[in-house]
This record gives sequence, C-alpha cells and structure tokens, in this order.
Amino acid sequence: MRLVVVGGVVLGLLVFFAVFITRLTSPTTELLYGALDAGDSARIAGQLQIMGVKYEMRQNGTEIYVGGQDISRVRLALADQGLPGHGLVGSEIFDESEGLGTTKFIQDVNLLRALEGELAKTIQGLSPVKSARVHLVLPKRELFSRQRQEPSASIVLTMKGAVRLNAEQVAAVQHVIAAAIPGLLPRRISIIDNKGKLLAAGFDETDPAQAIITKAEEKQRALESRLARTIEELLEKSVGFGKVRAEVHAEMDFDRISTQEESFDPDGQVVRSTQSIEQTSSARDAEGTPAVTVGTNLPDANVEGGETQSSTSADSRVEETVNFEISKKVTNHVREAGNVRKLSVAVLIDYKRVENEDGDFVFEPRYR
Repeated sequence: MRLVVVGGVVLGLLVFFAVFITRLTSPTTELLYGALDAGDSARIAGQLQIMGVKYEMRQNGTEIYVGGQDISRVRLALADQGLPGHGLVGSEIFDESEGLGTTKFIQDVNLLRALEGELAKTIQGLSPVKSARVHLVLPKRELFSRQRQEPSASIVLTMKGAVRLNAEQVAAVQHVIAAAIPGLLPRRISIIDNKGKLLAAGFDETDPAQAIITKAEEKQRALESRLARTIEELLEKSVGFGKVRAEVHAEMDFDRISTQEESFDPDGQVVRSTQSIEQTSSARDAEGTPAVTVGTNLPDANVEGGETQSSTSADSRVEETVNFEISKKVTNHVREAGNVRKLSVAVLIDYKRVENEDGDFVFEPRYR
C-alpha cells in the first residue's frame, strides 16, 4: 500500500509538471475579436477551421483568441472575406454565383440587402456609433399609374455607452443615406437610438402647421442637447471623464411677433418743391369801330360818318405751389421664435473612488 501511495504521488507530480511545462512552452493566445454576435462568431470560426488555425472561444462565443504569432495574418485574411461584418451583408452577397433559376424577385431582394448592409457599415464608421440597422423602402412605379410613391428609410442606432448624437451629426447621417439612394430626401429618413429616443422624424412635411411644430421641437431638442453637453464637458474636467450626466428641459416661447410702427413729425417739415406761375394778359379793340346805335342798325345806314368807340382790358394772375415733406419714421420690429422661458437642469455626479487603510477602494460622496 505504501508503494502504491508513493507511486500515485510521484505519478501525480509528473503529470503536474508535464502540464505546467506544456503551458510554458505553448504559444500565448491573444484576442482576435471581441463583442461578436453569434453570426459573426460562426463565420469566423468556419474560416479559421478552413485556414487550419487553432483558436479558442470565450465569453459564450463573443470573444475569439488565436496564437499571438498568427493574429496579424488571420486578421488580414478575415478582412479580405469581409469579417467581421457585425451580422451585416453588403456587396459581398453578389460574390456567390447564382443559379440559372434565380428569379428577379430574389435579385431585387439581394440588391436591397446589399444597399442596407453597405449603408449600415458606413454609419458604423462614425466614432459614437456601435452598430446600425438600415431599412429602406424603395417603391416601384406601378403600370398605368401617374403617381409615384417616394422612397423612405428608417435607421436604428446603437450608441457606445452614454454617447449621444447632436443635431449636426443626425443631419449628416440623413444626408449620407439620402445621397446614396436616388430620389430619397433627407426629410423622409427617420432615426432612433437604442433607447427608443427619436432623433429625426421622417415624413413628408406637406402640412405647414405640422412642419412648424416639427421645427419647433427640433430647436428645443437641439438647445437641450447643447446645454446638457456643455454642462457635462465643463464638469468632466473636474470629476473625470464619463462620471457626470446632465439632463436639461427647456420651456420655450415659439410665438413669432411682428410689429410695424409709423410716426410723423409735424415739426420736421422740409420744402420739397416750389412752383410759381405769374400770368398777365391785356386786350384792346381795333380803332374806328362804329358805335352801336339805332342808326347803324337801319337798312342802308351810313356808317362812315358815325361815331366810333374803342376799349382796352387787362388781366393779371399769380399762382404759387409749395410742396412740403413731413418727416416720417417707420420701425419694423420682429421677434424671432424660440425665446427661453424656463430651464430645468438635473446633474448626476458619480461618487469619488478612494483607497482606505486596508488598501480597498471605496466610494465616498464628493460633496457633503
């Protein structure tokens, strides 16, 4: 029994040292890709098996480890295959040969999937975006129909941590999608984030009243986001990056008031123009005109020796017109909409992490 016990101990020590030496001499593994979904993990594992590269999957398949000496070569080879694609299929869907029996419907579906995948990959290139899903609606014109429905799109964004897109970045995403799809307008692209917050409402603003309401809401959200971001950036310099959250609610007055005032100053008269007209006229009858008598009116009257008379008339007229210009003041006062009535601000600051006497880290309030 003693020999058996001693033999078992010796055998156990030999096995232990063999495993230990094997671990020391085996190559170290490094993280190839992390935060993978199930589809990407399966595709990457299949490619690694084809390449004959040993790999190890951890964290329920979300992380893949390979040997440190192979990591660069494997990443280049997988990138050539379009992996990882975060579950998105882009233009590589056309790399596979299609059978002769492929219908036009399948081809249209593949084209739509390729467009959605490529646009989603483009959006994922933005630093604040972790992943994106793009859904396109590309209606076709029906036969014998004069009306054509405009295309539209909807986008779901998953952000990195608590990062949020501002109004300028949201508009940039809309214009990138609109520029890639013929006939698509930015106002017909709706965007939401992973928290269900509406970042851009996509609909055709044919109703003027609805368009005004939408613009007012966008102005309010832009102001709230800008103030919240300013507060966070200001406090992060003191408490640390990512340890402060701010929320701002603004009550704004969107009434547009236009006032026109016109006033006259009677004391500020200025002569604008003066017109003077002076007219003089005179008239005189011809000399030797016989006087009008009873004898001159008889038949066969002798007017040569009759009496004659003459008359003279004179007329004088003076007219003056003076035009005055009265001083006038016209004031147009327009108050733009968007006056802030009230601001409600909530700020959340993380506890301070300090080390106690035992060497453990504890959290203490920053302000008491």
